[in-house]
Amino acid sequence: MPVRKTIALLTGGNSSEKVISLQSARQIAAQLDPSRYQTHIITIEGKEWYTEDGKGRRIPFNLSDFSLSLPERKVHFDYALVMIHGDPAENGKLQGYLDMMGVPYSCPGVLTSALTFNKYFCKNYLAAFGITGARHMLITRETIPAADEVARNIGFPCFIKPNNGGSSFGTSRVSSPEGLLPALEKAFAEDAEVLAEAALTARKLPAGC
Repeated sequence: MPVRKTIALLTGGNSSEKVISLQSARQIAAQLDPSRYQTHIITIEGKEWYTEDGKGRRIPFNLSDFSLSLPERKVHFDYALVMIHGDPAENGKLQGYLDMMGVPYSCPGVLTSALTFNKYFCKNYLAAFGITGARHMLITRETIPAADEVARNIGFPCFIKPNNGGSSFGTSRVSSPEGLLPALEKAFAEDAEVLAEAALTARKLPAGC
């Protein structure tokens, strides 16, 4: 009988996307063949990593050697299946730790994740290769522009979104100057950096797989 692979299904995270991550993890865990995989759902909340037993009690995860100490045995893992949306996986932080621990994982590595998660830096990186996108500007609480500056450089309608973030959390379509400040506050609730980006009128083309 083949030896079962031991999978750490990493979920949770530190953003508003945590609820989506938890749902994804439960769905994936239910689909993995128990005859081939021994799966443990590991929830990440800030510096706390844990799994839960059958009674909902938290069992701490060992970050020093990427293991789980259960009452009956210590579990070492063959693979990390990353189901975290947003921080700390989509920005590459988690992958840096997994690389140092020598644990293979299911998502892109540190460099790709860090670059693509930061919308402003990604757009500027791609521009160096002639790949252009919508007009944009980076905004912090210390550099909040007047509405006429946004109108002059970006135009209305525009999109206001967290610079580092996923899904549509904190994202607003702003059609007039009056909607700018409320949209900025909504985005700042998700990230310290905000991207203002011109709205584009274009065709949506689906990509097959």
